[in-house]
Amino acid sequence: VDAGCGPPCPGGEGKAGFTQRVCEAFESIVAQNLEQDTLHFVVHGGAIRALLSVYAVPHVDYFDVRTPHLGCHALQYSIVLVM
Repeated sequence: VDAGCGPPCPGGEGKAGFTQRVCEAFESIVAQNLEQDTLHFVVHGGAIRALLSVYAVPHVDYFDVRTPHLGCHALQYSIVLVM
């Protein structure tokens, strides 16, 4: 943690690998549920930080995301089809 979670934790993964894994899972779930109007995800603060650091507009840094205890964030997305 003192190193900004950049290098992998002992026996674990670093921030980049964690963020990639969370975003891949999120994108996969969204892709499998395109017909749904709303999706709800119950995740811990690290996953919220990862998602918002990649998808938030304007951009927010991973460590700038603050979620209060028992708090939540809403993420609204649009699907753009490119042909």
